[in-house]
Amino acid sequence: MRKVLLFCFLFLSCKVRGIELKDFLKTSTISDPKTFNIVVADETSSTEAVGSLFESLLRRNYYTLDFEPGLAESYDFSEDGLRWHFKLREGLLWSDGKPLTAYDVKFTIDLIYSPDISTSLKDILTIDGKRVEVRVIDERNLEFILPKRFAPFLASVGMLSILPSHILKKPYEEKKFEAFWNINTPPSSIIGSGPYKMVEYVPSQFIRYEKNQNYYLRDEKGERLPYIPNRLLLIVSDTNTQFIKFRSGEIDIYYPRTEEIPEIKRNEDKMGIKIKKLGVSTGVEFFAFNLNPKRYEGKKDSYKLKWFSRRDFRMAIAMSIDKNHMIRAALGGIGEPAISYASPEEKDFYNSSLVDYEFNPQKAKEILSSMGFKDVNNDGWIEDPEGNRVEFDLFTNSGNKERESICTIFVEDMKKIGIKVNFKPIEFNTLVEKLLSNFEWDVVLIGLTGTMEPHNGANFLRSSGKLHLWNPMQKKPATEWEAEIDSLIEKGAEELDRKKRAYYYRKIQEIIHREIPIIPTVRRDIYIAWKENLENFYPTIWGIYKDEWIRFRR
Repeated sequence: MRKVLLFCFLFLSCKVRGIELKDFLKTSTISDPKTFNIVVADETSSTEAVGSLFESLLRRNYYTLDFEPGLAESYDFSEDGLRWHFKLREGLLWSDGKPLTAYDVKFTIDLIYSPDISTSLKDILTIDGKRVEVRVIDERNLEFILPKRFAPFLASVGMLSILPSHILKKPYEEKKFEAFWNINTPPSSIIGSGPYKMVEYVPSQFIRYEKNQNYYLRDEKGERLPYIPNRLLLIVSDTNTQFIKFRSGEIDIYYPRTEEIPEIKRNEDKMGIKIKKLGVSTGVEFFAFNLNPKRYEGKKDSYKLKWFSRRDFRMAIAMSIDKNHMIRAALGGIGEPAISYASPEEKDFYNSSLVDYEFNPQKAKEILSSMGFKDVNNDGWIEDPEGNRVEFDLFTNSGNKERESICTIFVEDMKKIGIKVNFKPIEFNTLVEKLLSNFEWDVVLIGLTGTMEPHNGANFLRSSGKLHLWNPMQKKPATEWEAEIDSLIEKGAEELDRKKRAYYYRKIQEIIHREIPIIPTVRRDIYIAWKENLENFYPTIWGIYKDEWIRFRR
Protein backbone atom coordinates (compact mmCIF):
# COMPACT_ATOMS: atom_id res chain seq x y z
CA MET A 1 0.00 0.00 0.00
CA ARG A 2 2.87 2.38 0.85
CA LYS A 3 4.41 1.87 -2.60
CA VAL A 4 1.09 2.64 -4.28
CA LEU A 5 0.73 5.90 -2.36
CA LEU A 6 4.26 6.93 -3.25
CA PHE A 7 3.53 6.23 -6.92
CA CYS A 8 0.43 8.45 -6.71
CA PHE A 9 2.42 11.31 -5.25
CA LEU A 10 5.06 11.01 -7.94
CA PHE A 11 2.39 10.91 -10.61
CA LEU A 12 0.87 14.13 -9.28
CA SER A 13 4.30 15.76 -9.30
CA CYS A 14 4.61 15.04 -13.03
CA LYS A 15 1.25 16.38 -14.22
CA VAL A 16 -1.47 18.81 -13.18
CA ARG A 17 -4.59 18.88 -15.33
CA GLY A 18 -2.60 17.19 -18.10
CA ILE A 19 0.25 19.71 -17.98
CA GLU A 20 3.81 18.39 -17.74
CA LEU A 21 5.54 19.89 -14.69
CA LYS A 22 9.13 19.20 -15.67
CA ASP A 23 10.01 22.89 -16.04
CA PHE A 24 7.85 24.16 -13.18
CA LEU A 25 9.14 25.60 -9.92
CA LYS A 26 6.66 24.28 -7.36
CA THR A 27 5.94 25.97 -4.02
CA SER A 28 2.96 25.93 -1.66
CA THR A 29 0.70 28.12 0.41
CA ILE A 30 -1.74 27.25 3.17
CA SER A 31 -4.81 29.13 1.94
CA ASP A 32 -6.62 30.38 -1.13
CA PRO A 33 -6.15 34.08 -1.91
CA LYS A 34 -8.92 36.38 -0.79
CA THR A 35 -8.28 38.81 -3.66
CA PHE A 36 -5.96 39.30 -6.63
CA ASN A 37 -5.94 43.05 -5.98
CA ILE A 38 -2.56 43.69 -4.34
CA VAL A 39 -3.58 47.15 -3.08
CA VAL A 40 -6.43 45.94 -0.88
CA ALA A 41 -4.80 42.62 0.07
CA ASP A 42 -4.15 42.46 3.82
CA GLU A 43 -3.24 38.80 4.19
CA THR A 44 -0.27 36.76 2.99
CA SER A 45 -2.47 34.29 1.13
CA SER A 46 -3.33 37.10 -1.32
CA THR A 47 0.00 38.91 -1.48
CA GLU A 48 1.82 35.62 -2.02
CA ALA A 49 -0.50 34.76 -4.89
CA VAL A 50 0.12 38.00 -6.83
CA GLY A 51 3.52 39.16 -5.58
CA SER A 52 5.47 37.85 -8.59
CA LEU A 53 3.12 39.64 -11.01
CA PHE A 54 4.28 43.12 -10.04
CA GLU A 55 7.51 45.06 -9.78
CA SER A 56 8.65 48.08 -7.76
CA LEU A 57 10.83 51.09 -8.47
CA LEU A 58 13.60 49.54 -6.37
CA ARG A 59 14.66 46.09 -5.20
CA ARG A 60 16.16 45.04 -1.87
CA ASN A 61 19.46 43.21 -1.62
CA TYR A 62 18.66 40.61 1.03
CA TYR A 63 22.31 40.25 2.01
CA THR A 64 23.30 43.90 2.42
CA LEU A 65 19.71 45.22 2.90
CA ASP A 66 20.67 48.05 0.52
CA PHE A 67 18.38 49.26 -2.28
CA GLU A 68 19.16 48.37 -5.88
CA PRO A 69 17.60 49.41 -9.21
CA GLY A 70 14.21 47.96 -10.10
CA LEU A 71 11.90 49.66 -12.58
CA ALA A 72 13.93 52.76 -11.78
CA GLU A 73 17.51 52.70 -13.01
CA SER A 74 18.56 55.53 -10.66
CA TYR A 75 17.40 58.05 -8.08
CA ASP A 76 18.74 61.12 -6.25
CA PHE A 77 17.40 63.56 -3.69
CA SER A 78 17.70 67.19 -2.62
CA GLU A 79 19.92 68.30 0.25
CA ASP A 80 16.94 68.89 2.54
CA GLY A 81 15.59 65.39 1.78
CA LEU A 82 12.22 66.69 0.57
CA ARG A 83 12.52 66.10 -3.19
CA TRP A 84 13.36 62.72 -4.70
CA HIS A 85 13.95 62.24 -8.41
CA PHE A 86 13.58 58.80 -10.05
CA LYS A 87 14.51 57.85 -13.58
CA LEU A 88 12.84 54.76 -15.05
CA ARG A 89 14.59 52.23 -17.24
CA GLU A 90 14.18 52.67 -20.95
CA GLY A 91 11.66 50.51 -22.81
CA LEU A 92 9.67 49.18 -19.84
CA LEU A 93 6.56 47.20 -20.80
CA TRP A 94 3.56 45.73 -19.03
CA SER A 95 2.88 42.04 -19.54
CA ASP A 96 0.30 42.94 -22.23
CA GLY A 97 2.96 44.85 -24.19
CA LYS A 98 1.78 48.37 -23.30
CA PRO A 99 4.47 50.91 -22.23
CA LEU A 100 5.10 51.36 -18.52
CA THR A 101 5.79 55.02 -17.77
CA ALA A 102 6.09 57.57 -14.98
CA TYR A 103 2.36 58.20 -15.36
CA ASP A 104 1.71 54.66 -14.05
CA VAL A 105 3.80 55.45 -10.96
CA LYS A 106 1.84 58.64 -10.29
CA PHE A 107 -1.43 56.78 -10.84
CA THR A 108 -0.41 54.16 -8.28
CA ILE A 109 0.45 56.73 -5.62
CA ASP A 110 -2.73 58.77 -6.24
CA LEU A 111 -4.85 55.61 -6.07
CA ILE A 112 -3.46 54.56 -2.70
CA TYR A 113 -4.28 57.93 -1.16
CA SER A 114 -7.85 57.83 -2.46
CA PRO A 115 -10.43 58.12 0.35
CA ASP A 116 -12.60 55.65 -1.59
CA ILE A 117 -10.06 52.84 -1.22
CA SER A 118 -9.36 50.99 2.01
CA THR A 119 -5.72 49.90 2.07
CA SER A 120 -3.12 49.54 4.80
CA LEU A 121 -0.58 51.03 2.36
CA LYS A 122 -2.10 54.43 3.09
CA ASP A 123 -0.74 54.24 6.65
CA ILE A 124 2.78 53.49 5.42
CA LEU A 125 2.77 56.37 2.92
CA THR A 126 1.25 59.00 5.25
CA ILE A 127 3.83 61.52 6.47
CA ASP A 128 2.79 63.75 9.36
CA GLY A 129 -0.81 63.25 8.32
CA LYS A 130 -0.05 64.35 4.76
CA ARG A 131 0.45 62.58 1.46
CA VAL A 132 3.46 62.48 -0.87
CA GLU A 133 2.97 64.56 -4.00
CA VAL A 134 4.13 63.25 -7.37
CA ARG A 135 5.16 65.34 -10.37
CA VAL A 136 5.70 63.67 -13.75
CA ILE A 137 8.54 65.31 -15.67
CA ASP A 138 8.31 63.06 -18.69
CA GLU A 139 7.60 59.39 -19.41
CA ARG A 140 10.81 58.24 -17.73
CA ASN A 141 11.33 60.88 -15.04
CA LEU A 142 9.30 61.88 -12.03
CA GLU A 143 9.73 63.69 -8.75
CA PHE A 144 8.32 62.96 -5.31
CA ILE A 145 7.74 65.95 -3.03
CA LEU A 146 7.58 65.12 0.68
CA PRO A 147 5.88 67.28 3.33
CA LYS A 148 8.86 66.70 5.59
CA ARG A 149 11.89 64.44 5.82
CA PHE A 150 10.87 60.80 5.82
CA ALA A 151 13.52 58.20 6.58
CA PRO A 152 11.50 55.16 5.38
CA PHE A 153 10.74 56.80 2.02
CA LEU A 154 12.73 54.34 -0.09
CA ALA A 155 11.31 51.34 1.77
CA SER A 156 7.77 52.67 1.49
CA VAL A 157 7.63 54.10 -2.02
CA GLY A 158 10.57 52.33 -3.61
CA MET A 159 9.21 48.89 -2.73
CA LEU A 160 5.60 49.66 -3.73
CA SER A 161 4.08 47.50 -6.47
CA ILE A 162 3.43 49.75 -9.49
CA LEU A 163 0.03 49.34 -11.17
CA PRO A 164 -1.09 49.69 -14.82
CA SER A 165 -3.15 52.87 -15.25
CA HIS A 166 -4.44 51.77 -18.67
CA ILE A 167 -6.19 48.81 -16.99
CA LEU A 168 -7.18 50.22 -13.61
CA LYS A 169 -7.99 53.87 -14.30
CA LYS A 170 -11.58 53.18 -15.39
CA PRO A 171 -12.62 51.01 -12.39
CA TYR A 172 -10.86 53.52 -10.14
CA GLU A 173 -12.81 56.45 -11.57
CA GLU A 174 -16.04 54.46 -11.39
CA LYS A 175 -15.34 53.66 -7.72
CA LYS A 176 -15.21 49.95 -8.48
CA PHE A 177 -11.52 49.44 -7.81
CA GLU A 178 -11.76 47.43 -4.58
CA ALA A 179 -13.96 44.83 -6.28
CA PHE A 180 -11.73 44.74 -9.37
CA TRP A 181 -9.27 41.88 -9.83
CA ASN A 182 -11.14 39.67 -7.37
CA ILE A 183 -10.66 35.92 -7.23
CA ASN A 184 -13.28 35.41 -9.95
CA THR A 185 -11.26 37.51 -12.37
CA PRO A 186 -9.81 35.53 -15.30
CA PRO A 187 -6.13 35.27 -14.33
CA SER A 188 -4.92 36.24 -17.81
CA SER A 189 -6.55 39.66 -17.43
CA ILE A 190 -4.32 40.60 -14.47
CA ILE A 191 -1.62 42.78 -16.00
CA GLY A 192 1.70 43.40 -14.24
CA SER A 193 5.39 44.02 -14.82
CA GLY A 194 6.85 41.25 -12.66
CA PRO A 195 8.74 38.14 -13.74
CA TYR A 196 5.57 36.05 -14.08
CA LYS A 197 1.96 36.34 -15.18
CA MET A 198 -0.91 34.30 -13.76
CA VAL A 199 -2.58 31.96 -16.25
CA GLU A 200 -4.78 29.63 -14.19
CA TYR A 201 -6.38 29.47 -10.76
CA VAL A 202 -8.19 26.40 -9.45
CA PRO A 203 -9.58 27.13 -5.96
CA SER A 204 -8.23 24.92 -3.17
CA GLN A 205 -5.79 23.32 -5.64
CA PHE A 206 -3.25 25.57 -7.32
CA ILE A 207 -2.29 28.77 -9.13
CA ARG A 208 -0.26 28.43 -12.31
CA TYR A 209 2.12 31.06 -13.68
CA GLU A 210 4.06 31.56 -16.90
CA LYS A 211 7.11 33.66 -17.62
CA ASN A 212 6.38 37.29 -18.49
CA GLN A 213 8.08 37.69 -21.87
CA ASN A 214 8.17 41.47 -21.33
CA TYR A 215 10.04 41.34 -18.03
CA TYR A 216 12.86 43.87 -18.05
CA LEU A 217 15.70 41.88 -16.41
CA ARG A 218 18.24 40.00 -18.53
CA ASP A 219 21.40 38.08 -17.70
CA GLU A 220 24.89 39.00 -18.86
CA LYS A 221 24.33 37.19 -22.18
CA GLY A 222 21.12 39.08 -22.86
CA GLU A 223 18.77 36.19 -22.03
CA ARG A 224 15.54 37.44 -20.53
CA LEU A 225 14.89 36.34 -16.96
CA PRO A 226 13.48 34.44 -15.14
CA TYR A 227 15.27 31.27 -16.16
CA ILE A 228 12.46 28.99 -14.98
CA PRO A 229 9.55 29.51 -17.41
CA ASN A 230 6.71 28.19 -15.22
CA ARG A 231 5.69 28.22 -11.58
CA LEU A 232 3.02 26.36 -9.64
CA LEU A 233 1.70 27.52 -6.27
CA LEU A 234 -0.05 24.59 -4.63
CA ILE A 235 -2.82 25.43 -2.16
CA VAL A 236 -2.44 22.97 0.70
CA SER A 237 -4.46 23.82 3.79
CA ASP A 238 -2.80 21.26 6.06
CA THR A 239 0.87 21.62 7.00
CA ASN A 240 1.30 17.84 7.40
CA THR A 241 0.15 17.40 3.82
CA GLN A 242 2.58 20.10 2.68
CA PHE A 243 5.46 18.10 4.13
CA ILE A 244 4.25 14.90 2.47
CA LYS A 245 4.15 16.70 -0.86
CA PHE A 246 7.68 18.04 -0.36
CA ARG A 247 9.02 14.58 0.45
CA SER A 248 7.32 13.12 -2.61
CA GLY A 249 8.68 15.75 -4.99
CA GLU A 250 5.51 17.81 -5.54
CA ILE A 251 7.08 20.85 -3.87
CA ASP A 252 10.60 22.13 -4.64
CA ILE A 253 11.07 24.73 -1.88
CA TYR A 254 9.76 24.23 1.64
CA TYR A 255 10.07 25.93 5.02
CA PRO A 256 9.94 22.95 7.41
CA ARG A 257 8.37 22.94 10.82
CA THR A 258 10.74 22.21 13.64
CA GLU A 259 9.57 18.61 14.17
CA GLU A 260 10.33 17.89 10.50
CA ILE A 261 13.91 19.19 10.59
CA PRO A 262 15.58 16.09 12.13
CA GLU A 263 14.01 13.80 9.51
CA ILE A 264 15.10 16.07 6.67
CA LYS A 265 18.65 16.29 8.02
CA ARG A 266 18.86 12.48 8.31
CA ASN A 267 17.64 11.93 4.77
CA GLU A 268 19.20 14.79 2.78
CA ASP A 269 21.05 12.50 0.39
CA LYS A 270 18.23 9.96 0.12
CA MET A 271 15.65 12.67 -0.58
CA GLY A 272 17.91 14.63 -2.91
CA ILE A 273 17.51 17.85 -0.94
CA LYS A 274 19.47 20.45 1.01
CA ILE A 275 18.54 22.16 4.27
CA LYS A 276 19.90 25.33 5.86
CA LYS A 277 19.26 27.34 9.01
CA LEU A 278 18.52 30.94 8.04
CA GLY A 279 18.28 32.48 11.51
CA VAL A 280 15.56 33.25 14.04
CA SER A 281 12.08 34.10 12.79
CA THR A 282 11.54 37.68 11.66
CA GLY A 283 7.89 37.28 12.57
CA VAL A 284 6.14 36.23 15.75
CA GLU A 285 2.96 34.50 16.85
CA PHE A 286 1.10 36.57 19.43
CA PHE A 287 -2.16 36.63 21.36
CA ALA A 288 -4.22 39.81 20.94
CA PHE A 289 -7.13 41.02 23.05
CA ASN A 290 -10.15 42.61 21.42
CA LEU A 291 -10.36 46.12 22.89
CA ASN A 292 -12.58 47.43 20.10
CA PRO A 293 -15.82 48.95 21.54
CA LYS A 294 -17.62 48.17 18.26
CA ARG A 295 -17.31 44.46 19.05
CA TYR A 296 -19.31 44.81 22.28
CA GLU A 297 -22.01 47.37 21.43
CA GLY A 298 -25.41 45.90 22.34
CA LYS A 299 -23.93 42.46 23.04
CA LYS A 300 -24.80 40.32 26.05
CA ASP A 301 -21.11 39.64 26.72
CA SER A 302 -20.08 43.32 26.69
CA TYR A 303 -18.60 42.75 30.16
CA LYS A 304 -15.59 41.13 28.45
CA LEU A 305 -14.42 44.57 27.38
CA LYS A 306 -14.03 45.49 31.05
CA TRP A 307 -11.74 42.50 31.58
CA PHE A 308 -9.59 42.97 28.49
CA SER A 309 -9.27 46.73 29.02
CA ARG A 310 -7.55 46.25 32.37
CA ARG A 311 -3.77 45.99 32.10
CA ASP A 312 -3.58 43.86 35.29
CA PHE A 313 -5.93 41.32 33.75
CA ARG A 314 -3.76 41.11 30.63
CA MET A 315 -0.62 40.86 32.76
CA ALA A 316 -2.08 37.97 34.75
CA ILE A 317 -2.68 36.10 31.51
CA ALA A 318 0.86 36.90 30.29
CA MET A 319 2.29 35.50 33.55
CA SER A 320 0.30 32.27 33.12
CA ILE A 321 1.61 31.33 29.67
CA ASP A 322 4.23 28.58 29.71
CA LYS A 323 6.36 29.60 26.73
CA ASN A 324 8.98 26.92 27.37
CA HIS A 325 6.24 24.30 27.10
CA MET A 326 5.19 25.87 23.80
CA ILE A 327 8.76 25.66 22.51
CA ARG A 328 8.99 21.99 23.41
CA ALA A 329 5.54 20.95 22.20
CA ALA A 330 4.92 23.26 19.23
CA LEU A 331 8.48 23.94 18.03
CA GLY A 332 10.15 20.65 18.87
CA GLY A 333 12.53 22.43 21.20
CA ILE A 334 13.98 24.56 18.39
CA GLY A 335 13.18 28.16 19.23
CA GLU A 336 13.13 30.80 21.94
CA PRO A 337 10.57 32.83 23.94
CA ALA A 338 9.46 35.98 22.15
CA ILE A 339 9.48 39.12 24.27
CA SER A 340 8.82 41.78 21.65
CA TYR A 341 6.77 41.88 18.48
CA ALA A 342 10.03 42.89 16.77
CA SER A 343 12.64 40.27 15.90
CA PRO A 344 16.31 40.13 16.91
CA GLU A 345 16.97 39.90 13.15
CA GLU A 346 16.04 43.59 12.93
CA LYS A 347 19.39 44.30 14.60
CA ASP A 348 19.58 48.00 15.64
CA PHE A 349 15.82 48.33 15.80
CA TYR A 350 15.31 45.46 18.25
CA ASN A 351 14.99 46.28 21.96
CA SER A 352 17.22 43.68 23.59
CA SER A 353 16.79 45.19 27.07
CA LEU A 354 13.21 43.97 27.54
CA VAL A 355 12.69 41.31 30.22
CA ASP A 356 9.86 38.83 29.73
CA TYR A 357 7.04 38.48 32.23
CA GLU A 358 7.80 35.82 34.80
CA PHE A 359 5.94 32.56 34.33
CA ASN A 360 4.16 32.47 37.66
CA PRO A 361 0.54 31.18 37.65
CA GLN A 362 0.27 31.53 41.42
CA LYS A 363 1.12 35.22 41.30
CA ALA A 364 -1.32 35.60 38.39
CA LYS A 365 -4.07 34.14 40.59
CA GLU A 366 -3.22 36.64 43.31
CA ILE A 367 -3.45 39.52 40.84
CA LEU A 368 -6.84 38.35 39.60
CA SER A 369 -8.08 37.86 43.16
CA SER A 370 -7.04 41.41 44.08
CA MET A 371 -9.16 42.61 41.14
CA GLY A 372 -12.21 40.77 42.46
CA PHE A 373 -12.00 37.70 40.21
CA LYS A 374 -12.78 34.67 42.37
CA ASP A 375 -14.31 31.21 42.12
CA VAL A 376 -17.41 31.97 44.16
CA ASN A 377 -19.27 28.72 43.45
CA ASN A 378 -16.28 26.37 43.63
CA ASP A 379 -16.76 24.97 40.11
CA GLY A 380 -13.15 25.56 39.10
CA TRP A 381 -13.84 28.72 37.09
CA ILE A 382 -13.45 32.25 38.39
CA GLU A 383 -16.15 34.92 38.12
CA ASP A 384 -15.75 38.69 37.80
CA PRO A 385 -17.07 41.07 40.51
CA GLU A 386 -20.47 41.14 38.71
CA GLY A 387 -20.74 37.34 38.79
CA ASN A 388 -19.90 36.66 35.13
CA ARG A 389 -17.81 33.56 34.55
CA VAL A 390 -14.46 34.47 33.01
CA GLU A 391 -14.82 32.65 29.73
CA PHE A 392 -13.86 33.72 26.21
CA ASP A 393 -13.31 32.36 22.72
CA LEU A 394 -9.87 31.94 21.17
CA PHE A 395 -9.41 31.91 17.39
CA THR A 396 -6.59 31.03 15.03
CA ASN A 397 -6.40 29.71 11.48
CA SER A 398 -7.07 25.99 11.17
CA GLY A 399 -4.47 23.79 9.51
CA ASN A 400 -1.51 25.59 11.06
CA LYS A 401 -0.34 22.90 13.46
CA GLU A 402 2.11 25.12 15.34
CA ARG A 403 -0.56 27.72 16.08
CA GLU A 404 -3.07 25.05 17.00
CA SER A 405 -0.55 23.49 19.39
CA ILE A 406 0.22 26.87 20.98
CA CYS A 407 -3.50 27.51 21.43
CA THR A 408 -4.06 24.09 23.01
CA ILE A 409 -1.32 24.82 25.56
CA PHE A 410 -2.83 28.27 26.20
CA VAL A 411 -6.22 26.69 26.96
CA GLU A 412 -4.59 24.40 29.55
CA ASP A 413 -2.56 27.27 31.03
CA MET A 414 -5.70 29.37 31.47
CA LYS A 415 -7.56 26.46 33.04
CA LYS A 416 -4.93 26.37 35.78
CA ILE A 417 -5.84 29.91 36.85
CA GLY A 418 -9.59 29.34 36.54
CA ILE A 419 -10.23 30.91 33.14
CA LYS A 420 -12.27 28.94 30.61
CA VAL A 421 -11.12 29.30 27.00
CA ASN A 422 -13.05 27.92 24.05
CA PHE A 423 -10.56 27.23 21.26
CA LYS A 424 -12.12 27.66 17.80
CA PRO A 425 -9.73 27.17 14.86
CA ILE A 426 -11.29 28.48 11.65
CA GLU A 427 -10.41 28.85 7.96
CA PHE A 428 -7.86 31.61 7.36
CA ASN A 429 -9.96 33.96 5.24
CA THR A 430 -12.83 33.67 7.72
CA LEU A 431 -10.40 34.65 10.45
CA VAL A 432 -9.25 37.66 8.44
CA GLU A 433 -12.87 38.73 8.05
CA LYS A 434 -13.35 38.58 11.82
CA LEU A 435 -10.21 40.60 12.46
CA LEU A 436 -10.68 43.29 9.81
CA SER A 437 -14.39 43.47 9.01
CA ASN A 438 -16.94 42.34 11.60
CA PHE A 439 -14.59 42.27 14.66
CA GLU A 440 -16.42 39.25 16.11
CA TRP A 441 -13.65 37.79 18.21
CA ASP A 442 -12.41 37.84 21.82
CA VAL A 443 -8.79 36.70 21.73
CA VAL A 444 -6.80 35.60 18.68
CA LEU A 445 -3.47 33.96 17.99
CA ILE A 446 -2.12 35.50 14.83
CA GLY A 447 1.30 36.40 13.44
CA LEU A 448 3.35 39.31 12.16
CA THR A 449 5.73 38.52 9.33
CA GLY A 450 8.44 41.01 10.32
CA THR A 451 10.09 43.65 8.17
CA MET A 452 13.48 45.16 7.36
CA GLU A 453 11.97 48.63 7.71
CA PRO A 454 10.28 49.17 11.10
CA HIS A 455 8.01 51.91 9.76
CA ASN A 456 6.31 49.27 7.62
CA GLY A 457 4.69 48.16 10.85
CA ALA A 458 2.98 51.56 11.21
CA ASN A 459 -0.37 50.16 10.10
CA PHE A 460 -0.17 47.74 13.05
CA LEU A 461 1.23 50.16 15.62
CA ARG A 462 -0.59 53.41 14.78
CA SER A 463 -3.95 53.85 16.53
CA SER A 464 -5.62 54.77 13.23
CA GLY A 465 -4.13 51.77 11.44
CA LYS A 466 -6.33 49.17 9.80
CA LEU A 467 -4.13 46.41 11.23
CA HIS A 468 -4.06 47.88 14.76
CA LEU A 469 -5.79 44.66 15.70
CA TRP A 470 -6.82 45.25 19.29
CA ASN A 471 -8.70 48.47 18.39
CA PRO A 472 -8.30 49.42 14.72
CA MET A 473 -9.00 52.66 12.83
CA GLN A 474 -9.41 54.91 15.86
CA LYS A 475 -10.38 58.51 15.02
CA LYS A 476 -8.21 59.61 17.92
CA PRO A 477 -6.06 57.50 20.26
CA ALA A 478 -8.16 55.70 22.85
CA THR A 479 -5.35 55.72 25.41
CA GLU A 480 -2.41 57.94 26.35
CA TRP A 481 0.06 55.19 25.58
CA GLU A 482 -1.35 54.70 22.07
CA ALA A 483 -1.05 58.46 21.53
CA GLU A 484 2.58 58.24 22.64
CA ILE A 485 3.23 55.43 20.16
CA ASP A 486 1.65 57.54 17.40
CA SER A 487 4.06 60.36 18.25
CA LEU A 488 7.07 58.03 18.33
CA ILE A 489 6.16 56.64 14.92
CA GLU A 490 6.23 60.13 13.43
CA LYS A 491 9.54 61.01 15.10
CA GLY A 492 11.14 57.75 13.99
CA ALA A 493 10.03 58.34 10.44
CA GLU A 494 11.57 61.82 10.33
CA GLU A 495 14.98 60.89 11.75
CA LEU A 496 17.43 60.03 8.94
CA ASP A 497 20.24 58.76 11.18
CA ARG A 498 19.74 55.00 11.56
CA LYS A 499 21.06 54.72 15.12
CA LYS A 500 19.03 57.71 16.30
CA ARG A 501 15.96 56.25 14.59
CA ALA A 502 16.41 53.01 16.47
CA TYR A 503 15.69 54.76 19.79
CA TYR A 504 12.09 55.50 18.79
CA TYR A 505 11.28 51.96 17.69
CA ARG A 506 12.87 50.45 20.78
CA LYS A 507 10.75 52.82 22.86
CA ILE A 508 7.59 51.65 21.06
CA GLN A 509 8.47 48.05 21.89
CA GLU A 510 8.92 49.07 25.52
CA ILE A 511 5.42 50.59 25.64
CA ILE A 512 3.77 47.58 23.96
CA HIS A 513 5.60 45.31 26.41
CA ARG A 514 4.43 47.40 29.36
CA GLU A 515 0.78 47.81 28.32
CA ILE A 516 0.33 44.28 26.90
CA PRO A 517 -2.35 44.71 24.19
CA ILE A 518 -0.64 41.67 22.67
CA ILE A 519 1.37 38.83 24.18
CA PRO A 520 4.23 37.54 21.99
CA THR A 521 4.59 33.78 22.39
CA VAL A 522 7.56 32.00 20.85
CA ARG A 523 9.90 32.57 17.95
CA ARG A 524 11.26 29.59 16.08
CA ASP A 525 14.53 29.03 14.30
CA ILE A 526 13.93 29.26 10.57
CA TYR A 527 15.14 26.60 8.20
CA ILE A 528 14.63 26.19 4.49
CA ALA A 529 14.83 22.98 2.45
CA TRP A 530 15.05 22.71 -1.31
CA LYS A 531 15.66 20.23 -4.07
CA GLU A 532 19.36 19.91 -4.78
CA ASN A 533 18.84 20.28 -8.52
CA LEU A 534 18.13 24.00 -8.07
CA GLU A 535 20.99 26.26 -9.10
CA ASN A 536 21.53 29.95 -8.25
CA PHE A 537 19.45 29.38 -5.13
CA TYR A 538 20.50 31.82 -2.39
CA PRO A 539 18.05 31.88 0.54
CA THR A 540 18.28 34.42 3.37
CA ILE A 541 16.20 35.10 6.45
CA TRP A 542 14.46 37.91 4.53
CA GLY A 543 13.83 36.10 1.27
CA ILE A 544 15.46 34.41 -1.70
CA TYR A 545 18.16 36.56 -3.24
CA LYS A 546 17.54 37.26 -6.94
CA ASP A 547 15.06 34.42 -7.35
CA GLU A 548 14.69 35.19 -11.08
CA TRP A 549 18.12 33.58 -11.51
CA ILE A 550 17.08 30.20 -10.09
CA ARG A 551 17.31 27.38 -12.62
CA PHE A 552 17.16 23.59 -12.69
CA ARG A 553 20.44 21.76 -13.06
CA ARG A 554 20.38 19.69 -16.23
